[in-house]
Amino acid sequence: MIDAFVACGGKPDRSGFVRKETLIKIIKVDFGLTINIEEMINKLDVDGSGEIEFDEFKAILT
Repeated sequence: MIDAFVACGGKPDRSGFVRKETLIKIIKVDFGLTINIEEMINKLDVDGSGEIEFDEFKAILT
């Protein structure tokens, strides 16, 4: 999970964040998934920052 977070822009120590737009692109374009990722991200982006911290990232992928 850490490797995926880092590959998307986070840091190995679980700090930093992944930009919402980056995660949407990876899921929709790179992986070709048709899920409503925007809705999922909006529910899990607790602080509404548009920046997905590690705990939010982990929740999206589990």
